[in-house]
Amino acid sequence: MTHGSSTVDAPPASRPISTDPADQRLDGLISACADGIESAFEQLYKSTSSQLFGVLLRILRTEALAEEALQETYLKIWNNADKYKSARSAPRTWLSSIARNHAIDVLRKRSSREDIELNLDKAAMEIMPERERPMDQQHESSQMLEMCLEQLAEPARECVVRAYCEGFSQEELSERLQRPIGTVKSWIRRSLISLKECLDGHA
Repeated sequence: MTHGSSTVDAPPASRPISTDPADQRLDGLISACADGIESAFEQLYKSTSSQLFGVLLRILRTEALAEEALQETYLKIWNNADKYKSARSAPRTWLSSIARNHAIDVLRKRSSREDIELNLDKAAMEIMPERERPMDQQHESSQMLEMCLEQLAEPARECVVRAYCEGFSQEELSERLQRPIGTVKSWIRRSLISLKECLDGHA
């Protein structure tokens, strides 16, 4: 498989370099994928496919659709590996963003936006980076989203990240955090509104 050349943009703001060995390993695997090393792609798949499947299933809500979308997601990861910049986003954030964008794209193709039956708030759809935008611009949106996430208080931020980046259901979050599901739903809803306001303010 070949990779397209990326365009030259203004230097993005850097994020702190992760000292997490898992992040560093994923950085290396994505870089190797950009060089066309298929063995690295296989390792990347084994290391991250369960997480990305959770993200896809959380949105698509059907295992068959999620399994098909997972294969398509990794094809996009392979074809766009040369566009990943570790200084702009964490590897799992970048991978989850591609999975999430693809899942939303699948839903938009299957049904009108009004008819999509998701366990997602409308605000969540509005803050997702547009699938049709160039990949570099999607990176910028993801970086801005990370910045706005940092402004949320815990454990609301954990709820949003685990729900929309890691595929946790609201029921699982309720059990994990030992809080009523109504509280979890309220945290997520208010956080999504805050995120949208933050992103709109930096648009």
